[in-house]
Amino acid sequence: HSIKAHSGPDDCFPDEDLDIRTLRDITIDAEGGNYIVEDDSHCHKYCSGGGCCHPLGQCRCGTTTGVYECVCDPGFWGFGLLPHGCTPCPVGTYKPFPSPGGLESCTPCPDPNMLSPNGSSDVTQCTCKPGFRQVEQRCEVIRCPELRAPLNGRFTGMVCDNRYKSRCGFACDQGFDLVGSSSIKC
Repeated sequence: HSIKAHSGPDDCFPDEDLDIRTLRDITIDAEGGNYIVEDDSHCHKYCSGGGCCHPLGQCRCGTTTGVYECVCDPGFWGFGLLPHGCTPCPVGTYKPFPSPGGLESCTPCPDPNMLSPNGSSDVTQCTCKPGFRQVEQRCEVIRCPELRAPLNGRFTGMVCDNRYKSRCGFACDQGFDLVGSSSIKC
């Protein structure tokens, strides 16, 4: 036996059986639901004069709620209404699906040493900062081969580091002249 779902004039699925709606809800992702793109006219009720959805969002029907909403596109956070409805996810985050929500709806890149452009919509847009190389979804520090002091010479300073952008200085032993640069940068 079937139970009628509560529906109203603004419901995306009016007069459907609850069983049918439950089948549709199987597609819900962990983020709280999927959204089906609808004609913008369904969202005109949210403002006077129509055209309520932000240009970086669309009128969508929530598969869980069955309610029309202005929803920001992937890569953008906010609640989708004009004038300030959708803001790009900041550097170092991404948002792969359309959903309403605050800044927390943008997911941080998997490694703290990763960056992504503003408005990123996929984890593949997260790349390692300079000085790191990507190994799967994490970043490792780039290291140069360890240097040895030159023949008839020595390092200046206490330590010659082999980390990215570190600089090592050289000096010659007494009686020898330096040929080339007096330092090298990793």
